[in-house]
Amino acid sequence: MRKEEKIFQPWQLFKASIKALGLEQVAKCMGKCSSTVYEYGKDPDTTGDKRCRNPLERIHTLLSELDAFGRVDVCRSTIAYLRTAFEEAEPSPVVEIKSTMSEEVLADSQSIAALQAAIERGESIDVVSDLTKEAKEEIARTLAKYIKEQGA
Repeated sequence: MRKEEKIFQPWQLFKASIKALGLEQVAKCMGKCSSTVYEYGKDPDTTGDKRCRNPLERIHTLLSELDAFGRVDVCRSTIAYLRTAFEEAEPSPVVEIKSTMSEEVLADSQSIAALQAAIERGESIDVVSDLTKEAKEEIARTLAKYIKEQGA
């Protein structure tokens, strides 16, 4: 049986950063005092409630809320932006929600039609995968528009 892989925890980023760069440099990068940044790097299993929620945890919460609202496009663009810190990558453009539900549904149909056409032409897996991702994001924006209109 394969041992369950642990997910990297936000406090570990700060602990590793402090070890690699030094507390003062991390504090300078974060625009926070050293004691606050030191708190960010504490293991919650050993410190209990005596720990600050760090910015990475707050970003995680924000992205979860955006995803629940159907704005996975904003989430993906944020991740693409973060990736530019260590790779050559352009941030994905954030596509705004259309002004009417009819426009959103039409965009869904066009996106799905493009995917279907690519499959029928026998396009590469990468092309079909990208078009599938785009179609899912388009549908997520339609859901976001619907939720917004329903006042949920």
